[in-house]
Amino acid sequence: FCIVAITELTEAIRTQSERWVWVFLSVIAVGTFWLISNRVFVPGAGMTQLLLLMVAIALLTCSRYCQTHPRLGILSRPFQKIGLVLPTIVAGLALLKLSNDGRELVQSIQSLAVFGCSGLYFHQWILNRRKGYLLYSGLLVNLAFFCLWRTLQVSDPQFYLVPVGFSILGLVEILRVELPKSSHDPLRYLGALTILVSPVFQILDGSWIHMMSLMVLGVLIVLLSIGLHLKALLFTGTAFIIADLIAMSIRSSLDNPMFLWLGGLTLGISVIALAAFCENHRDRVLARIRSLSALLATWD
Repeated sequence: FCIVAITELTEAIRTQSERWVWVFLSVIAVGTFWLISNRVFVPGAGMTQLLLLMVAIALLTCSRYCQTHPRLGILSRPFQKIGLVLPTIVAGLALLKLSNDGRELVQSIQSLAVFGCSGLYFHQWILNRRKGYLLYSGLLVNLAFFCLWRTLQVSDPQFYLVPVGFSILGLVEILRVELPKSSHDPLRYLGALTILVSPVFQILDGSWIHMMSLMVLGVLIVLLSIGLHLKALLFTGTAFIIADLIAMSIRSSLDNPMFLWLGGLTLGISVIALAAFCENHRDRVLARIRSLSALLATWD
């Protein structure tokens, strides 16, 4: 197989015919299937995914190198096509072996391989600025996280839903021109809710860790809304922060009833102090409210 493949590659370079390049790649594929049929290696087991990923990287590197050498330019397009297809095969094998193989080492390799595939497509986006590569990279990142959490036997919905939610938000920003304007806000709400709802069920069981994680996620959403000037994210993040503070107060009052009285007294004093401050600085407060309203009016 190696002798035949080298012969076809030499013929392709000599005749400058892309057809012989595909014949060369076909010979390599037939030789690979022969090795598989004779159980020399099993697809998806051990280091196979990493080997295929390295082959893809090598083909893409050779493709760019061949573009700068006229004599080897005939190899560029076939190498690039095969190099872009192999990572998808690696991801498919990883997903297949994840459900069939319970060995922790093999599953760890699946996660590592899929992260590598995502990085490869992200690198292609940097080189070509084609949005399809970036979207596919985001999809593979979510698949890699799914494989990783399954390997670590993590069952908390936050670990699965938070990457999906941020991916939806990123999708809207990437495809802002392609997507209808009427769908922007619904998708942003969907992404934000996917992130912020993930710890709610554990919060209902009284988990302080999930209350704190919801607070962190809410602050992240608010900061993201400020950076992107998005009212939908600002409203959603603020609402969940307030709800989380209320949940913390209720939980604390159940654990320590005195906290309810102290919290109510503190809240009453704060409201009175705020009202007094606003009354004494009415003009400044109204001016600040008007400026904030004008600023929010420019946000999407």
